[in-house]
Amino acid sequence: LIANNTAAQYGGALYVENGTAQLTNAHLHNNDAGAAGGALFLSNGEASIGDDPVACANAALPQNTYCSELRGNSAATGGALYTDQASRLSVENTALIANISPLGSAVAATGNGDILEITNSLLALNAGKALYANADIFLDLVHSTLAANEWAIDIDDNGAGASFSNNIIWNNDFGVESEVPLGGDCSFSQNGIGGDMVDPLFTTTPRGPYRLQPASPAIDACAAGVSHDLDGAPRPQGVQYDSGAFESPPALTLL
Repeated sequence: LIANNTAAQYGGALYVENGTAQLTNAHLHNNDAGAAGGALFLSNGEASIGDDPVACANAALPQNTYCSELRGNSAATGGALYTDQASRLSVENTALIANISPLGSAVAATGNGDILEITNSLLALNAGKALYANADIFLDLVHSTLAANEWAIDIDDNGAGASFSNNIIWNNDFGVESEVPLGGDCSFSQNGIGGDMVDPLFTTTPRGPYRLQPASPAIDACAAGVSHDLDGAPRPQGVQYDSGAFESPPALTLL
């Protein structure tokens, strides 16, 4: 746990330049940076953020709480995470919740050559543009749910590239704006950019919101996917993989 720290300029919790960082089962909460990277500032380096299911089981935690979590961080750019100078950031099995920044409240990638990989993650309730890129980056966004953010995604550099599949972007104040084609295989997007403009039918379970109702079109929507969901449940539960960060159990059949 790294919480309640302040930096005048960069990296409220962590500052990594010309190096590497690996965060496992880490909670970075309520950190602030005056300029960029409320939780992590990454420059010309590599960082990975994720969980260890052996050491921490998401499903055993209180509602809407996760083993790997960045919550309540803030900065002028990159409220939680900020990258530049051809950095590589991998975020997997992680929740980014209620972070604050007008530009990239969850993640801001601003360096030409940055690689941003987000897999099996939840970006929710972030103020400002949750995922923001304004440089020639490569974005790999897979099996993630972006919900209840002020603005889900803004990619405003047409030199960027993207691999984009199995995602749900719904119930944000504004959805997606991108100068680069996103594709969006078996994805759902509230304004039709990066996915089908079809309601995924969210529901709230004892584990938290943004799960899927039994009638959701996002259930069994994907032919391929990752091995487990953000709660640690095996994928797939049905005949195919569900879109988004959470896999739904198969419906009960009464004989």
